[in-house]
Amino acid sequence: MNAIGRGPNIAYEFFFEIQTSGAKPWELYHRLPPWRLFYNVADFSDPQHIGWVHSLGTEMSFPLVRNRRFYLGITGALGLGYVTKPYHPVYNNINAAVSAPVNYLLRPGLELAWQMHPQVALLGGLTFTHWSVGALTMPNLGMNIPAFSWGMRAGWNSRNLNAAPPPTFQRPPWQLEALLMGGLKQVYPIGSGFYPTATLGLWIYRQFTPKSGFPAGLDVFWDESAKMRMYRKYHSYGYTLHTFRAGLFAGYEFVINRFSLYFHFGGYFFWPDRLDTRFYQRIGMRYRLRERGILNFSLKSHFFVADFVELGGGIRIAKFPKGKHLRSTKKP
Repeated sequence: MNAIGRGPNIAYEFFFEIQTSGAKPWELYHRLPPWRLFYNVADFSDPQHIGWVHSLGTEMSFPLVRNRRFYLGITGALGLGYVTKPYHPVYNNINAAVSAPVNYLLRPGLELAWQMHPQVALLGGLTFTHWSVGALTMPNLGMNIPAFSWGMRAGWNSRNLNAAPPPTFQRPPWQLEALLMGGLKQVYPIGSGFYPTATLGLWIYRQFTPKSGFPAGLDVFWDESAKMRMYRKYHSYGYTLHTFRAGLFAGYEFVINRFSLYFHFGGYFFWPDRLDTRFYQRIGMRYRLRERGILNFSLKSHFFVADFVELGGGIRIAKFPKGKHLRSTKKP
């Protein structure tokens, strides 16, 4: 980004916030987090090569400290961003950050608020925003902004935040899940076309607290782009076997009712192409349907270098020991 940086990055954001009421158990477990719909427009101080980035998304703030006047919380935002000046091989070939106009947005942060009036609060915080397409198109270095923010929130309906204590958490059993995901990616040289990818996973999972779970399992990857990458490195397209990899992983999952965010760290035990580091990571989200279904969206990478986006789902094929719950834990 040094080639296209021209000065400080300034962004403006407008949001609509709803305070959860505690009517559902997960709201009590997370201490009544507010959630928002937001519109953000960012000026990268380079109208020629980046232009403006317009973003729409949703954000939730999870309280760490909350009293009548002061609020400290951790925020997480997901959304889509529209870049007005993406990479173009002829007209904008300096911008190696993003090559597609539409990108996904990820934004963790830390938020402070001072309630100066029952309906008015001053806001401040630190955020880290990332826009990317996950190697769907190349080049894809991504755009990242660490930022300090300040603002104001005004409302017309104050909720009673002295909600009832959360119910006792019933720890569920271990679950065995099968997932099938697919995607597309591009590799260098630019313009070489799209290559399909697929992931078959056999995952075990258990939720230990109202907010945290432990996933681990086996991944089998298929990546058609390995042939082109092998030709560039070894001057040989290799064999069909070189398009497959297999690895084991473990990770952490942050649970918000049926929705969850997770991070996996894994390593290949079958790795015939030797094109990347032995270790891989995955950051993603998934939603558990009422019975056995699972919807999944994730990004696989090798130490902050995007490999491909995984989109798909799966089913829970078993739980053990059988039964609804094993034992209860203390209230958080």
